[in-house]
Amino acid sequence: MLFKYPKQKKTFAIGEEQIKSCIVAASNEILGSKAAQKLQDVPLSNDMVQMRIVDMAKDVEDQVIEEIKKWVYFAIQLDESPDVSNRAILFCFVRYKGEVDFEEEFLCCLGLPGRITSSEIFRSLNEYFLEHSLDCGKCVGVCTDGAANMTGCRSGMIEKLLIKRCLLLTVYFTESTCLQKMSPELNNVLNGAVKIANEIRSRALNSRFLTALCESMDSQHQHLLFQAEVRWLSRGHVLSRLFELKEEAKQFLQEAKSSLTELFLDEIRISKLEYLADIFRRLNELSISLQVFSTNIFGLRNKTDALKKKLALWDNRVQKGDLEMFPNLHDFFTSADMNRKELLCIITIHLNSGVASPKILGGTKILGVQNV
Repeated sequence: MLFKYPKQKKTFAIGEEQIKSCIVAASNEILGSKAAQKLQDVPLSNDMVQMRIVDMAKDVEDQVIEEIKKWVYFAIQLDESPDVSNRAILFCFVRYKGEVDFEEEFLCCLGLPGRITSSEIFRSLNEYFLEHSLDCGKCVGVCTDGAANMTGCRSGMIEKLLIKRCLLLTVYFTESTCLQKMSPELNNVLNGAVKIANEIRSRALNSRFLTALCESMDSQHQHLLFQAEVRWLSRGHVLSRLFELKEEAKQFLQEAKSSLTELFLDEIRISKLEYLADIFRRLNELSISLQVFSTNIFGLRNKTDALKKKLALWDNRVQKGDLEMFPNLHDFFTSADMNRKELLCIITIHLNSGVASPKILGGTKILGVQNV
């Protein structure tokens, strides 16, 4: 029972308040009062449940650490992210060679007080390693989100780990890296679409009105998605959902007399939105495929190289006016009578100088091997 609480994301108090009372009542009817009394004596208070869960978590952590110590090398993945109370948290996952195959486990969750600098991240991680007698010199791989405090060439956390004799460094960049080379025309449309989604989704009244409108129009979905920077896949999903509910969102904004309606009144901007929904869907598919269990650097590199070749192929097809690889945009151009030349030029520039840049391998950058 205690094992299922955190998996189901239920409050600890539910055990004594609801579950225990139901079990006791059922036992009293089926097994009699003696069995019910024995179940009544089982401690399921909030503090008891928390203590047991902490003990189980500590036992699992100790088992993982003991397994790591058995083997010569291990690799880690680091992700710094704020929680709902804006407290900075450092998550660390570990991969090591098990008895039969490679094992991937969650290692630790460390709080980061004060400024989130490379020194603070390294200090917290190093203290954890020292506390549990883990040798940093056995760390042969580091995977991060590509933030400056992680990958800085002079004072980044990875550079500090190099002093501890880390051998192989691999960095997976987030989707935001792919946006750095985006043209102002596309970036303005992207920011406008995210602003519309957040404006509606973040306000309860607006969200309820949109839900009622979607129900009256028999829409497939009834809600827009909220875009959060901490969720690096969220923009792609936000664009896809906004595209699916563009008519409903347009009508809602018109009834609210919002200036954000302009995005849906210009065919050029709509076509850019549909292109962004298509290209982000491709990036999302790659990102998810890179997160499969028990993968390796060769498989990841093959996937990113494959996307680069696809981007080159798509660029050639776009220059010839073929947009079938972007289904949303293709369907829009089929029904709309507009000049394609401007948009095709923007797409070509984006594919060439942005997503298809050799420094941006579909969201992944390989730093290589350094022997020490």
